[in-house]
Amino acid sequence: MTMKDMETKGTNNKLLYLADIVNIYSWTKYKELLLENAGLQNKKKLFVHKVITPNSPTCVLQEDTEKSQYVIISDEKILRYVSFFLNSSIGKLFLICGEDKKRLTGMTNLSQLRKLQIPSDEDVKYPCEMLELLINYLTSLSLT
Repeated sequence: MTMKDMETKGTNNKLLYLADIVNIYSWTKYKELLLENAGLQNKKKLFVHKVITPNSPTCVLQEDTEKSQYVIISDEKILRYVSFFLNSSIGKLFLICGEDKKRLTGMTNLSQLRKLQIPSDEDVKYPCEMLELLINYLTSLSLT
């Protein structure tokens, strides 16, 4: 099945631009928003790293973290799905700028994040969200 087939298969089975389903900010813009809205500090956010490697997560879902390059803000359920997708090999491949993507190593930027197309299949979202939740839980267990 090609990307075009996925887009036209049905109304529940399409690709959406990431910028159309979440709010994406640079670290600087996020810090400015925090000054305007202190309540933002307590919301769940997805922190995205600029450097992408195959053996480390592309993004981390949590309440706040040390300086990161990009911040995604949305509903927690949506963030779990986006986190699962961005941390997958496919997500990493689409995020990397430039031509040499063979090693899943490279850099991303704000433009690449915004124009990333993410599958919007309702039948797939829930299992991906639950898998991301389990991955995060197992990761937290290994850190304690």
